[in-house]
Amino acid sequence: MRQAATNGFYDAQRQEYQRRRNRLIEIFDDAGLPYVVPDGAYYLLVNASAVRLPQDYPFPDAIASRGPNFRLAYFFIREFGVSGIPPAEFYCEPHRHLAGDYVRFAFCKTDEGLDAAAVALQKLKRHLQSE
Repeated sequence: MRQAATNGFYDAQRQEYQRRRNRLIEIFDDAGLPYVVPDGAYYLLVNASAVRLPQDYPFPDAIASRGPNFRLAYFFIREFGVSGIPPAEFYCEPHRHLAGDYVRFAFCKTDEGLDAAAVALQKLKRHLQSE
């Protein structure tokens, strides 16, 4: 780590993460979901409010009772094999509702993982509400 400041490690790491972030942005642009790019983080906050969850979807009780972004994250995992984190867990109780429509997706993944997510999320389009 002592040499990282002088051997270009930080610049190379930043460029690599920006490349991966841009790839994930392309994936969600193509899927039709908006997102927030936090400064200095390795994830996108994706606004999944347009995702139409089936009324009779078999959510486990432990998921169904936790709020909309838990159901969204579970749906992404089960239906597309793409895992995200419900960001409400990072909010205090009075503000958790602010994260209800969001799912956090990290881009600190391999290129192969991002490519697989791009293919899998093509199926997401059939679950989007039309405007």
